[in-house]
Amino acid sequence: MKYVFQKKSNARIASIVDALGRFVFYRREQAIPDPKTILVVRLDHLGDILSATGIPQGLKGRYPDARVIFLTSTAGKALLENNPYVDEVIIYPGKEGFSKRMNFLRNLRKRRFDVSFYPYPNVNIMS
Repeated sequence: MKYVFQKKSNARIASIVDALGRFVFYRREQAIPDPKTILVVRLDHLGDILSATGIPQGLKGRYPDARVIFLTSTAGKALLENNPYVDEVIIYPGKEGFSKRMNFLRNLRKRRFDVSFYPYPNVNIMS
């Protein structure tokens, strides 16, 4: 994954956090024919969250019995809370203390989502 940052130190920190996240949240990939819970994660700017608001409709079309849960920032909640294809909106506690964020992540992991993903609308996978 490549990040665009003004400072190289921020890019290094993001890479370290990514590596820790892969280590902490590692799950062996497996085919899930009919997921019951799907987590969509989009935590950044409103424009990026807005570009992902159509994803739940596609997921519900493909998996009508699945619960689609969206993890977003406080700002993104307003874009998603009335979406008829989103069953639940979870707010990431971004500005709260480190221990609260870690407790949040532990509790989120306990929910054992069948599928989770972070859509990148502005990434060209062909390059």
